[in-house]
Amino acid sequence: MTRDFGMANIIDTSRKAAKRFTSDESGATAIEYSLIVALIFLGILSALNAFSASNSAVYEKISSSLDTAAK
Repeated sequence: MTRDFGMANIIDTSRKAAKRFTSDESGATAIEYSLIVALIFLGILSALNAFSASNSAVYEKISSSLDTAAK
């Protein structure tokens, strides 16, 4: 079995590889899903940050009440 490494074969192989590369969309889908996950994570993180900031005063009040009761 002989292989032809002529210029026409190299060009044909390059065209086929370029066509396969441009038609493959699996990488784009993975990037889209990772961006969605990142946005969801940022939403959860900001919600937890707001929740902890609003409850900080409640925990401080509980702590001071326990300190007063312990004395």
